Amino acid sequence: MARKQESQSYIPGFDGVRFIAASAVVVHHIEQSKDILGFKSLWLSPVIKSLGHQGVNLFFVLSGFLITYILLIEHSELRRISIKKFYLRRILRIWPLYYMIMLIAFVLVPIVAQFSGDYGLVWSKLRLDGLSVNENYIVKFLCYFTLFPNLAYVLYPGILFAAQSWSIGVEEQFYLVWPLLFRIFNRYLVHILVLVIFAKYIFGIIIHQYMVGFDNVFWMDAVSSYYGQFKIEYMATGGLAAYLLSGNQRSFLVRLLVKPYYQYMVIPALLLLLCYGVPIKGTQFLTPLAYAWVLLNVAKSKYGLLNLETPLCSYFGKRSYGIYMLHPICLYTVHCIFEWTGLLKISIMTYNVLLYFAVFFVTLSVSSISYKYYETYFLKLKIKLTPLSAFSSDQK
Repeated sequence: MARKQESQSYIPGFDGVRFIAASAVVVHHIEQSKDILGFKSLWLSPVIKSLGHQGVNLFFVLSGFLITYILLIEHSELRRISIKKFYLRRILRIWPLYYMIMLIAFVLVPIVAQFSGDYGLVWSKLRLDGLSVNENYIVKFLCYFTLFPNLAYVLYPGILFAAQSWSIGVEEQFYLVWPLLFRIFNRYLVHILVLVIFAKYIFGIIIHQYMVGFDNVFWMDAVSSYYGQFKIEYMATGGLAAYLLSGNQRSFLVRLLVKPYYQYMVIPALLLLLCYGVPIKGTQFLTPLAYAWVLLNVAKSKYGLLNLETPLCSYFGKRSYGIYMLHPICLYTVHCIFEWTGLLKISIMTYNVLLYFAVFFVTLSVSSISYKYYETYFLKLKIKLTPLSAFSSDQK
């Protein structure tokens, strides 16, 4: 039984998807950092802009898929779900690294910025950003430490080394509510998921219409941004895909959406989505559906045409959370080293090749160290606290 549950919960290829999504975000922030520092960049390219946004959107769909799939397995095996153990699993997976980054951003960075001098262009910029944390410090601190970084993100400029955590806040707020709805309305799961998706779009239209005549531009932008970034419809769409995959009674729809020859289309479709989303105006709602279709085909890939379960993808996919949370620190560390060693004077092409190589090398190395010597301790504790073997996988 244990091996059966473990094989059910682990979906080959999803670690590869996570690594691709994390890499898209890293590329986005490399070009953004070059623009911020005044270096020649591709930041204005629509593809670069899209990579970061769509990488996070893919994470949202994937999170909704995996969390719902795991809950469905637990309910199928035990005829119930444990809310307490669900929260414990989330805490042990997310909080250790999240709060380590918060301590760096809110304690270490301001202290270093306060007492350090200016050591070049990059360091001076980082120092100013570090000092800016002290503005409205209490409100920012409370938002980030109560898992509402997405609220602080729309009210204030991003916090150095912690701004990327806004998406973690969205996911944590979803995790807070979703298992409760799952247990209460389990028999009407599809109805709830569809209702959530439609409600998100309908309320978005209402808010947009209401805000048109709003006098306070700051709060108008803040409300619109917060609601726009709260991508619960993406996670709900992932949940629907998990529901389709989980039961034989839905096999007809799965057969309709998953075909052997679709495997040729999945990787190009995924890359196009990351680079452009669904570019047709007014059809953005198709983006989460397209990602869900990609995930279904990855999950059902048994035809040898689509293999995202390579050792490299699997290895770094398991470390994708660390890649996502730690890459801003690694990125600006590389920028500082390049400036101090005089690499800013080399040709632009050589500089960019070395920059991308160095950022990915340092980020992958640091995230691997974090995973092995820090995160793994909590992952092992998570397994000990969770007797159901279906949760032995660390995909979620």
